[in-house]
Amino acid sequence: MCAFFIRPLEQLGSAGALILSVNNADGLGAMPRDSRSGPYRRRSILIGFRWRPLREGDLAGVARIAAMAFPQHYEDPACFAERLALSPSWCFGLEDAAGALKGYLIAYPWPVGTIPPLNAPLGVLPEQRDALFLHDLAIHPAAAGTGQAQAILERVVEEARNAGIGVIALIAVNGTADFWRRQGFTVADTTPALEWKLASYGKGARYMLRPARGVR
Repeated sequence: MCAFFIRPLEQLGSAGALILSVNNADGLGAMPRDSRSGPYRRRSILIGFRWRPLREGDLAGVARIAAMAFPQHYEDPACFAERLALSPSWCFGLEDAAGALKGYLIAYPWPVGTIPPLNAPLGVLPEQRDALFLHDLAIHPAAAGTGQAQAILERVVEEARNAGIGVIALIAVNGTADFWRRQGFTVADTTPALEWKLASYGKGARYMLRPARGVR
């Protein structure tokens, strides 16, 4: 499940890899930075949320959030476990003040211009790893409007740049390409083979890229 779209969770009717339950117009709940909390922690730290590395013990919570977010596009929990095992440095969990999981991000290095299999094991990461593919970003309604998606997206882009990864890739579905353009992504050229894979994500799915290098 690698599609991306933004819509309040209670209105979702199909799957996507970025699911935000939001209550503001821009979809990300932009918040002022808290200078005492570091570059990635906005006011969210004051209301009890924080992003930290995803753990094996989070996977049951990941599956529950994914089931709420993607009711029509089931993904086997084994897929989450495998991606975490293959790419732990690019997987993050959002927890509240009580330590409960309220969101997650799963990403992994992948070749530019290709799409990972949907709801299927990867086996191994490919040798060519010139892009970071954002597989899933899901936010629980309890964290709606707190800037959590914006914070983790900024963190991932900066860490990709520092790691020498030049491009962030994703799939936009359900008419959200314009939203992703506002985040610095552009629709990439596709081949017939890529278009065939995109068709499995629904009408209008778009493969999009954002440069990580040279972006501040």
